Amino acid sequence: AQGYPPPPAQGYPPPPHAPPHGGTPLPLAPPPPDRAIAALPPPGHGFVDFLKISARRAVRLRIEPTEVLPQERAELLAVHPPVADPGFQAFLSWRRSILFVVACALVPLILLRIFELMKASDDPMMPDQLTTLQALPIVAEAIFCAIAFAQLKSWTRWQRQRKVLAYGFAAFFLAPFVIYLFPLPSFFSDQFDAARDQMMAQGMTEDQANAALHQARALVGVVMSVQAIMILAPKAISLMPGLIRASLVSKMLFPGLAAPGWLMVLAAPIYSLLVYVVLIMPYQITGSGWFVGAIVAIIAAQYFLGRAGFQLARPQSQDQAIATVRAARNSYLTSLVVGAGFIVIAFGANIDMLDLGVLSIVNLLLSFEVSVLALTLIITDAVIASLDHARSLTHGHDALEDASEAHIAAFVSAAHGDAAPPATAGPAATPRA
Repeated sequence: AQGYPPPPAQGYPPPPHAPPHGGTPLPLAPPPPDRAIAALPPPGHGFVDFLKISARRAVRLRIEPTEVLPQERAELLAVHPPVADPGFQAFLSWRRSILFVVACALVPLILLRIFELMKASDDPMMPDQLTTLQALPIVAEAIFCAIAFAQLKSWTRWQRQRKVLAYGFAAFFLAPFVIYLFPLPSFFSDQFDAARDQMMAQGMTEDQANAALHQARALVGVVMSVQAIMILAPKAISLMPGLIRASLVSKMLFPGLAAPGWLMVLAAPIYSLLVYVVLIMPYQITGSGWFVGAIVAIIAAQYFLGRAGFQLARPQSQDQAIATVRAARNSYLTSLVVGAGFIVIAFGANIDMLDLGVLSIVNLLLSFEVSVLALTLIITDAVIASLDHARSLTHGHDALEDASEAHIAAFVSAAHGDAAPPATAGPAATPRA
């Protein structure tokens, strides 16, 4: 093998990191930064990335202070006065994500509703007045969508934003309820008159024609009732899940309070009754047992939730509150998912009988999810504001509360036949009759 060439006469040059005349070697120069890593955008940068983060946040009841994005923390510290509390920073960031998801979800919902209304208006029997009237809830949804996107800029100012959102959501939520106060079959009066004239021209008597028209009006009323249920039911049912989620959020924020737990205890049976009343109508029309399965599964979910509410209706530490919610979450969510699956199957199997389309079912489910998320945000704000208002009302009245608790104990002791506990002494004790 060929050997190495001889060294040059002047010798080899020193390595780049060696000193020119011996001594301690110089440190190696740091490697150049990886431009690909340096060019990566921060988390949550851009519409799609923030939508992914917001979707994960929206399905949860809270986020940890460590999950607040750096740019979110910077914006919160830049307002006047700055928001420096880590818990409040996490709450506002969580609200921002829910509002962003609601605003984005309203866009396809509005487009699908417009498309559905356009298909319905192609029917020559559809009165123009009815089409105009049914367009008004879509206008309310579009207005609330615009408000939601506009308020994303003011997410750091909770007091101001919560009132604007509450008013906008009230219009969005109540518009269809106001619309269906009108007797919709009355829009078909011209068609009914034309049908009566045609029947009488064919030899029917006036009494026979009127009887046939009464049946036709009743049939139109049934169709309009089913349509009203499809529009109003998602909003009506969403009230209780929104209240329950808001109560859980408030309890995790302020675990020492008992009021959120009592709200859950009250909401659970009301939710069960609402589900029963809403689903019993399509069940009676179709006779499908899937609706019965849905009712039973959702009522079971409320049982698990109500039982957890009793445990949460007492002062707890944050770890205790989180453990209680986690213990009830699996049973509650499993029953709720099973019930929701039964509802989808029931409506899907009876599309023709209920005169529904796939588009109507998609709109129903999307409207329900949007309403639940929006109500979670709105009711959480209302619960926190109400708790603060109650705190100001009860401040300095501890003696009166103690006296009332003593009276309650006396009532219960008397009901059990026990000796009444001694009454609270002092000027705060109210005289007994």
